[in-house]
Amino acid sequence: MKYFLYLNSDVVNSIISQSEQGLITEMIEENGNSSEDNKNRITKVGALARLSSTFYKFFGAEAEFSVDWTKSEALSNSQVSKDIVQKTLHDAAYNIAYDYISKEIVKEEDIAVLGEYVEIIDEFQYIDFNSLLKYFRNGGFVDFLKEERYKEAQDAIGESIGSENRENRRNNKASSIKSDIKKKIDQEFNEASKLVNLLHSILPCERMYISNKGYVMPIDDRYLRDYPESFGFKYGGSMVCVGYVTNIIGKDTIVDDNSNFFESIQNSINESLRGILPLKDDNLFIINPIAIYYSNNE
Repeated sequence: MKYFLYLNSDVVNSIISQSEQGLITEMIEENGNSSEDNKNRITKVGALARLSSTFYKFFGAEAEFSVDWTKSEALSNSQVSKDIVQKTLHDAAYNIAYDYISKEIVKEEDIAVLGEYVEIIDEFQYIDFNSLLKYFRNGGFVDFLKEERYKEAQDAIGESIGSENRENRRNNKASSIKSDIKKKIDQEFNEASKLVNLLHSILPCERMYISNKGYVMPIDDRYLRDYPESFGFKYGGSMVCVGYVTNIIGKDTIVDDNSNFFESIQNSINESLRGILPLKDDNLFIINPIAIYYSNNE
């Protein structure tokens, strides 16, 4: 079983549609008078036989499809039947799509190339820039952390100065040390604030998952299964991500034309990202996630 945190139904349906030459969501059959029963029944069975095994698998599991599914009604001297089978492909459709691409999936121990499907198992870190920026506001969580660091530093200084002689204490040594430490703490959090603002300004997404193995997965809120603001708090631990590589930011990226201002800017942005985010073999892999979920099939 899978517990989905994220499922891009558009990509799932696209995979199935391309493989099946159309996405099956509804099947309608109408039969005429009783004299045509045998012919129509043969036609129906033949049509079902031509449908892919995927259709059988899906309806067998999800709709309890049975052989005796035709309902008949007597209207005057005619036998009329109409059957409609309709099912929206939700989570079960993912397994069907996965079967189609399973042979193409590159496992994380191998190096994927642009456009390949990948499957990654890791303890992903959820980044929500809207929440992070709130932490750095005046009176926010970061100010609380600063105060805690100040107190710890002051306590440590008091113990150190207390062991020295009275003459040193008269020289305001403690006050000077406290001031220096406060400046260092402020500088540390200011740098962190700059880093968050930099990432927020150059990344075209408000939320993403990061893997320490060098994968970045931008998140589209439309496919999240819970409130975006709650993910960082509610979900952690090892997850599975299946997606495809849409960009590889490598160390050997070269600007072919220095006169192309926009290409130079993009290259600078890429190098900034490589300096901030975890890498895999000196490369940063951008993954468009199809699904992110917990799995107990291990």
